[in-house]
Order: sequence, then C-alpha cells, then structure tokens
Amino acid sequence: MLRKFALTAALALVFGTSARADFFDTSATINSPAAIANVNQILGSSSGGFLFNNTVGNPTGGVNAGDVRNFVSVGSDLLSNYSLAGGGNVAAKFAGQDIVKVVAVSGTTVTAAGGAVVNASITAGGVAYIAIPTGTYNQFNPLTFNITGANLLAKFSITTPQNIGQINQGVGGGIGAGAVNTIGINVLSPINAQGHFLLTEVPGGVPGTAFITPNTAGLPPGATLTGEGIHALINEQVIVGQTTDNTTTNAFRFVDPAFGGAAGLAALSNIAAQLGSAGGSFANAFGVGDGTGNSFNPYAGPSVTGTPGSGDFGTLFGNTEFPGVFAETVPPGRVPEPATLVTFGVITVAGAFGIRRRKPA
Repeated sequence: MLRKFALTAALALVFGTSARADFFDTSATINSPAAIANVNQILGSSSGGFLFNNTVGNPTGGVNAGDVRNFVSVGSDLLSNYSLAGGGNVAAKFAGQDIVKVVAVSGTTVTAAGGAVVNASITAGGVAYIAIPTGTYNQFNPLTFNITGANLLAKFSITTPQNIGQINQGVGGGIGAGAVNTIGINVLSPINAQGHFLLTEVPGGVPGTAFITPNTAGLPPGATLTGEGIHALINEQVIVGQTTDNTTTNAFRFVDPAFGGAAGLAALSNIAAQLGSAGGSFANAFGVGDGTGNSFNPYAGPSVTGTPGSGDFGTLFGNTEFPGVFAETVPPGRVPEPATLVTFGVITVAGAFGIRRRKPA
C-alpha cells in the first residue's frame, strides 16, 4: 500500500492531478529465444546507426529557414546490450545472431537556419527487429538490413502521444505527452536532435512467441491495462558536407558506392512501405533521380551552385528503448476524452502534439 501511495503521489507531481499517465516504462522478459528476465533498457549504439532522411519536394533556389514539408526517414541501428533492472547487462543476440532495429517514419519537418537541421513531427511509421548473421550489418548499406526475407522478430507502430510514467524498476519515465513523437534540435548543439517516441506492438513477429514481454504488475490504483509497447529515445547527428551528385555510382556520399544506386534506394523504399510510413506520394519514397519530389539527393546546404536544394540529408542514429505497458488511469471525479493530435505550423522543442484534455464528470 505504501509503495502504491508513493507511486501515485510521484505521478501527481510529474503530471498534475488532472492528468493521467497512459504508458509506463517497466521491466520485461526478452525471449532471445532463451528468456532474459528483468530487462529495463534495450540499448543500441549511441551513434552507430544511420537514418536516410528524404524531405519530399525539390524547391527551386534551395531550402530556406522555416520551410515546412513532408518527409520520410528510413534507417537502422545495431542493438548492443540489454540492461538489467538489478544491475549489469547481457549482450543483445537472438540465437547467436545480431539484432538490428529497422526504422521507417514519416511526418512534417520545419527547416532550421542553415537549411540542414530540422524539427520534426512524426505522424506515422514503425520499427521492426530482425536477426541477421553476426558481422554482416552495415548501417550505410540498406541491402544489409532490408526486412524482406529477414528473420523478423517483432514489429511496432507509432501510436498516439501519451504521458509516460514508470513502474516495476522501469526507467526513463516522467515525459509529458506534449514532448512525445517529436524530434527537437539541441539548442546547445544545432547539428544534434533528440526525441521520445511511443510504439505499440503489432502482428508479424515470431509466430506464437512474444519477443518482448513487459511486466504488467504494479499499475497504480484504477489503472486498466490496454496493451504492450516500447518507449524509444533516439539521438541524431546531421552529417555535413554531403554530396549533390545523385548518380548510379554515388547516390549517397555516405554509402559505399558498391551498395548505392537503384538497389539501395529501392531497399529504402521497400522498408518504408513494409513499416507503414509510406503510401500515396510516399509509395516510391526514395526515387532514383527521376525528377520528382521523391528523388533522394543529399546536399551540403541550402544554396549549392547549380543544384536545386532538396533538403535531403543523412544523420547518425542512436537509440535507447524502454519496454512498457499502456494503461488507462482516470483521476477521481474525471472521465477521459479521446486524445487529440494537434500539429502546429512551427514545431518547437517543447513538442508538436496536443495534450490529452479532460472534463469534469
């Protein structure tokens, strides 16, 4: 009882008495395939992954500060360790193979001063965890982490922003819904950006096996369990000095030319489609120099002589993930309303989404 009272009081201090915490970071069991219990963090590299960012559109005269446009980001990161709630860590492997987190999201960007760094509002997409032969992963080569034909362990989709708390030795909570599903520029280091994301588990993993099984006990009084998911904290760093030459042999300056060109771009488009961040104008998310807005053409800045700025760029990518559960918690005397998603014209670091509102019963 004392622990429940302390938890409820702590949540009230973080979120206010009229708010509710809808997602709780918790400990979990990872089935890899042997069970690893009491995992409360899934660790990727700090910056060893990579994201290919295609800001859809090819404006004449380059990119200007404040430009708003749609974007698709596809990339990956190699998992390194599972951090244990009681201390220590275990290597992140599946039956002796490496595990790669593959990411595909879409949304709206707002270009910052200089044209190369953006604030972003994420509206769709997801992640997949795949097992691949150890030592074959190359974050710059989409062919090494294309999820088609890979050993798919689990899939998660971006879900509605919600407040994030923590239970059962979970860590990382205390995030308000307004700061969820957005990427904000680091004010002290403008080429860096961070963001918190919520993902819900979807069908498509190992048949009959839950790759991640969160601990569902310990919810605060009045809470009703509604699902399982992941809270992801990502870090990005823009790669500067990228090429303007979108040719078969040098489609990406940051990709080995042997792996670039049409095959690499097609793999990125396939990942976008498979994880649900593509559709409509994003059906060919990374077109190969076809003159359309979907052409992927990384560039060095907003005004490159002889080359229209596309806004496309690459970023180093790192991530830490926290397993958890979704729950409905209704404060006394109040009833919940459906979450309202609000995307502002100018997205700030504070967040791009509306916070859940409530009305007196």
